Amino acid sequence: MELPIKPDSIADYLRYYRKLYNLSRRQLEINAGISLNAIKSYEDKHIYPTREVSRKLSLYFKLDTIYFYDPFYEYESKVDIKEELKKYRGNNTYKDTAAIVGVHAHTWRDWENGKHTITRENFYKLKGLGILP
Repeated sequence: MELPIKPDSIADYLRYYRKLYNLSRRQLEINAGISLNAIKSYEDKHIYPTREVSRKLSLYFKLDTIYFYDPFYEYESKVDIKEELKKYRGNNTYKDTAAIVGVHAHTWRDWENGKHTITRENFYKLKGLGILP
């Protein structure tokens, strides 16, 4: 079985490897310890797997986690987001910097201090604005 010509999603990789191993969704549920509903959601492109599920899949299929990590998790594991946000803000106020993104100043401060993590939606917004490299 060949990989899709241009796999562009975790769903493509999961479906490919599940079929390569000749597994039904139910068999993968039992063997990898991942719920059937979750597997359906991942393959049908509704949601990304959690970090824990990404690790379970990579261990089960003996692959690097990059096949099952979404870009948000991959980025988080390689870049110190708090430092990038501090660097971007520089000497500006939380309020002025947060206004660029459309969030409250307290939200920006909490991101910088690690009190709250950035949501996937805000991650892509920050990337799109060039705030995160």
